[in-house]
Amino acid sequence: MIREGKNSAVVEGKKVHFYSVGHGKPIIFIHAWGISWRKSERKIGRFLGSEFNSIFLSLPGTKGSDELEVEHTMENYADFVYKFSRALKLGKVYVVGFSMGTIIAINFAKKYPLSVRKIALLGTPFRIKAKNLLKLRKHLGEKGLLNSWIVRNPASKFFIRAIMTLYGFKWKYSKITVDGLFSSSPRSLKESMESILKTDVEKLFREINAQTLFFHGEKDMFVEPPNPNQKNIIFLPDSGHDMVSKQPDYIAEKLIEFFGSKK
Repeated sequence: MIREGKNSAVVEGKKVHFYSVGHGKPIIFIHAWGISWRKSERKIGRFLGSEFNSIFLSLPGTKGSDELEVEHTMENYADFVYKFSRALKLGKVYVVGFSMGTIIAINFAKKYPLSVRKIALLGTPFRIKAKNLLKLRKHLGEKGLLNSWIVRNPASKFFIRAIMTLYGFKWKYSKITVDGLFSSSPRSLKESMESILKTDVEKLFREINAQTLFFHGEKDMFVEPPNPNQKNIIFLPDSGHDMVSKQPDYIAEKLIEFFGSKK
């Protein structure tokens, strides 16, 4: 049994961190680009309750987890998630992906269909609204600014946040993003962003058979909504890309309905 709270595991010689809530059916949560799960987002595990084991994984290269030996692509991340689930002896799992994590979840369902029960995708980047934001993020990682003395200078963080608002970030969200990016390795940021931009998410999704539930915040400034012909879409009129921290109770309620309950 996995103990609740902060944990770490060694997967093929690489140490990774994760946070566990509950002791029931396993759900692996896969986070967004460069930003591991925050406390406000992990609340969803409490709302899911003890009948699920909510596992919030910090991907390799993020928040203290070791980098991969191979490139940090969506496919290689999916392979890692599979190896992680095997190392923890989780068996068949539910998978919840957020933003970049949705692409990894889809790849996981494609490559390891026998290891997946169902998947839920929150803020799926089928079509990205603001390519300039992605270029900014890639630039920050590519230039290595996030691993230098500049990140320890509060004034420089303020300056970068100010620039980000010009690219459309809200001031509060820019702090969350900057703090998250500064805890990730420049290499993982660069390689994963390149992989995101190369992925045809709609084509990839058509190649899987897993039962899927979509969530989309109607105020999302980063990604367009899923195709209206897509089945099982829940629209959140009061949320943007921050839906997990803003409505964890409602999302948990819908996940319980979709995944099924012991009760």
